[in-house]
Amino acid sequence: MSFFLGLFSLLMIVVGAMFIYKPDFMAGNVKLYADEPGFHVLAAVGRILLGLAFMVYAAQAHLSGLVGFLGLVMFLAGVFLLVISHDRFSAIVNRMVDHYGQYARHAGIFVAVVGAILFYAVAL
Repeated sequence: MSFFLGLFSLLMIVVGAMFIYKPDFMAGNVKLYADEPGFHVLAAVGRILLGLAFMVYAAQAHLSGLVGFLGLVMFLAGVFLLVISHDRFSAIVNRMVDHYGQYARHAGIFVAVVGAILFYAVAL
């Protein structure tokens, strides 16, 4: 499980770096797939599974409180995404990209830093 969560943490660092380097490209791709039902399902189920994995592994992590808390937040976000309709999901994603797109670099920095902290917490 440590390997899987470490790999996810590295993926967060890479995605954060991509948002820093090419924010318009990344935001455009997110908006491109916002209307796809599969993207909605993947976002919900992925968050639920990752949240459960982080909560289960939290006791063994270096920063167990942080890992458990982030796992709980991911799990609850996934449940929320399962409950809302696909139209509402698309509207939320499109609104976030349209209104907060200028902050994509800041979000990329945040995601990369959180990914690095998680990598330390679960993989080292």
